[in-house]
Amino acid sequence: MREASILRDIRVCFTNDTAMNMRILYKAFSGTVPLPPGSSNCNTDVDMPWKNPLVGTIQYEPVLYPGTWLTWNFNVSNERLVPPVVTIWYIGGGEKWGMCPLMNEGQTKMMQSSWTRFEVTRLDDTDSFKEFTVRMVPPFGPDNPYRRCA
Repeated sequence: MREASILRDIRVCFTNDTAMNMRILYKAFSGTVPLPPGSSNCNTDVDMPWKNPLVGTIQYEPVLYPGTWLTWNFNVSNERLVPPVVTIWYIGGGEKWGMCPLMNEGQTKMMQSSWTRFEVTRLDDTDSFKEFTVRMVPPFGPDNPYRRCA
């Protein structure tokens, strides 16, 4: 197992396995990336200094409410001295709520809201990247309790 290192960049792939239209807005890049049902989009932080995480928003359009876009934020970082962190959150009551785990290789963490379930997996590292997948699937079972993310 290889842990955090400033020498590795981040690569994350988002997959929409729901019936909803989604789109991704990466903070460091202009424009919106459509993510229709059944599609994926991968991106890296290669064009940014190592200390800047891959940051953006995932917007989704619930099938029952066409034209209404709801937003979750994301931040994928590889800081010094700790395992990489994948944070997916929303702002409620002035606080960040969501999932914010440190991720070791091979781990999968899940979070579910009423409209979607996020399954975040840290894949095995490559020589160049800390690799992650974020898969959005339809919800099943009860929602996960969110935790406050600092």
